[in-house]
Amino acid sequence: MTIKNNLLATGALISVSAVSNAGGEGKTTIAILVEAALDLLGRSVQLIDIDQGMGSLAFQRGQARSLDWGMSDLKADIVFEHLRGANVIFDFGANALASGAPVIRLYGKVNDALEKIGFRRVALVPISTNKPGAVGAAKDIIRAFSYIECHAVLVDRDNSANYDEDVSSLPALKLSHLEPVLQQFRTDLQQQGISLADAMRSPPAGWLHATDYLGMWLRAFATQPIMIDILGGDLGAVLDALGRQDRPALRLGGVSLKNLHDDAIEDRLRLGDFGMLVQKDGVWRVLDMHGLTPAGLRAAADELERRASA
Repeated sequence: MTIKNNLLATGALISVSAVSNAGGEGKTTIAILVEAALDLLGRSVQLIDIDQGMGSLAFQRGQARSLDWGMSDLKADIVFEHLRGANVIFDFGANALASGAPVIRLYGKVNDALEKIGFRRVALVPISTNKPGAVGAAKDIIRAFSYIECHAVLVDRDNSANYDEDVSSLPALKLSHLEPVLQQFRTDLQQQGISLADAMRSPPAGWLHATDYLGMWLRAFATQPIMIDILGGDLGAVLDALGRQDRPALRLGGVSLKNLHDDAIEDRLRLGDFGMLVQKDGVWRVLDMHGLTPAGLRAAADELERRASA
């Protein structure tokens, strides 16, 4: 049986392209979230990095394949063979879009082949906060990729929900802000070779709470109606079955990674109010700054009073 027949036999398959003409917009994050969701739904996935010169996906997920600058579109069949019946995720970066390199034609040829055998082809186009021209640029990309299904993704990278144009009338997915310390935890997992999906299935010892916070972030993205339709399944039910659960809202700020450990989180939960903890930590920082001498305590008291009345 040929590869094409194998693909047809597996049922509905999808290709998802995370596309932007600028770096740091969230393309690779979107690709990793979609990969995790498909993996957890029991669907095979092949990652393809087209972010030439800045191969973020290949760097973060070592098994990702790359399309190189010099590859001719005549090699489309070779690339196609390596898909091996899997759903495909393309991290399609700014360098590839700007270069006019053969990789663009190669992507087009592979895309044509996917269309012919019935793949659902989707482009997810991130729009990040506080980025001048981001909404207009995303609209241009959506027009350029009009030959496949396109959806904007509002990436609230700084928790401001401040976009450079009104997006209220723009049908779009939302990708919520992830606290920096949780971003660091996700990076640490990747460096240990632990995928997001694997962490959901088997949280690292001592990091159950932190894993659940990542699960909440993944769930919020993957259970939007558009994503349920694209993925072909409800990830929420899978996460529930794995025991992933919602945790109390955290206001972490610059909390270090060690304070995400289960022991530290459980100590904080016993306080009953994370806001109280943040306030307490602030008091200790002021005391550390002024010192535990009579003069230092008076100076600390004066500073705390000024802060309270500000």
